[in-house]
Amino acid sequence: MKNYSRILCVCILFAFTDCKSQENIEESKLTVKYEAKTRGSYFLIHIINGELNFNSSDQKEIQVLTKDQKSKLIQLVNEIDLSQMNLLEAPSEKRYTDGAMFATLSITKDNKTYKTSEFDHGNPPKVLSSLYVYLISLNE
Repeated sequence: MKNYSRILCVCILFAFTDCKSQENIEESKLTVKYEAKTRGSYFLIHIINGELNFNSSDQKEIQVLTKDQKSKLIQLVNEIDLSQMNLLEAPSEKRYTDGAMFATLSITKDNKTYKTSEFDHGNPPKVLSSLYVYLISLNE
């Protein structure tokens, strides 16, 4: 009976280890980049390997995301039809008259990059608004 218990414990240990490594693979294959710029100003949030890099005209910061932040990011990305990102239309056009910075969002998942066309900083396409708000909140 002891042998069966040991074998069962080892199997359970391998199962949990395998699940944990799958979660890390999912996180490490996800990159999110939000970039907004205009003459003389820029704003960049780049998340890669669970690390948030923020750059703007006057600030630079790096922070490691918590497990909950990573999970929320993955959840929000999974809610988006990535194959349709390049077809999303901008809800406003202030960027054409210097009323807003030009912004783009790109997501790399499973070694494939999906990118939006340009939209106004602060006013993303509706499908991306939850992810946009979350990205901005990570830097506050």
